[in-house]
Amino acid sequence: MTLNRDPWWSAAVLVWAWLAVASSLSWWLMMRPVAGSAWLGAVPSVAMAHAAWLIAREWRRGPVVLRWDGLAWSVDDGRRVQAGQARIAIDFNRWMLLRVSSAWVPASAGGLPPGRWHALRCALVRHAPQASSPSSTVAEVLA
Repeated sequence: MTLNRDPWWSAAVLVWAWLAVASSLSWWLMMRPVAGSAWLGAVPSVAMAHAAWLIAREWRRGPVVLRWDGLAWSVDDGRRVQAGQARIAIDFNRWMLLRVSSAWVPASAGGLPPGRWHALRCALVRHAPQASSPSSTVAEVLA
């Protein structure tokens, strides 16, 4: 199933990147009068570089192909294929954030026919990994 780039996800990445820059810059402006703080100028510079990298990465991202082969899920983003278990990290009914191996995959109902979206949701829930205990689930999420 091909999942096109989600404009809401792209907007969220843009907002978070600029919030990181703004908070780093405001912190730097508050700390500037402190003696011996010349090195603090590196903090907003690093934040701006990271924000630019995030925005460029999101801008270049194309469609993602999500597949179930009967044993595992795979994600093909055009650069590499990653296989593993698919976990629903966030589910807002018409929008989901999936975690497959080390890839974060935003999925939106907006780009799919209603029947395909429902089928994707059913397949993700049907083939979800079973947690053995609540503590193992927390450990897996944090890993």
